[in-house]
Amino acid sequence: VEEEKKVLYKHGDGKTWVHSGDLGYIDEDGFLYLVGRIKRMIIRGGFKIYPSEIEQVISENKDVSECCVISIDSTEYGSEPQAHVVLKNNQVDENKIKKELMNLCREKLPSYAVPCDIIFDENFPLTAVGKIDYKKLEELEKEKSCKSKKG
Repeated sequence: VEEEKKVLYKHGDGKTWVHSGDLGYIDEDGFLYLVGRIKRMIIRGGFKIYPSEIEQVISENKDVSECCVISIDSTEYGSEPQAHVVLKNNQVDENKIKKELMNLCREKLPSYAVPCDIIFDENFPLTAVGKIDYKKLEELEKEKSCKSKKG
């Protein structure tokens, strides 16, 4: 019953809604699409950014196999989005792809949501159920940042 109270809410209109913590939309045919989690949000200088929106834009590029956007610390903004990308073919020019991806983000996203950087990875850490482990990716990035500061 306690768990139910955390998820089921009766709204002012008398209808009971499920608050799952998922982000999604319903298309014109009534199909529900889940695209992310409310808790997985980056706040950059007061702006709320959902990593799934950036991932969706970056994944439009034909050379991108997988994409994961994480939050990194920023002295200027508190935190910023950083995109990690696995390419379909590692023989491509990463500098060229990086420019293409940044231009795509600038074209399709608000300026505050454009990633501060795009990092190319060979693969991503996975959770026990096979999803990209973005928390582990954030930890690894934090470790890299600490090591580079220590010199």
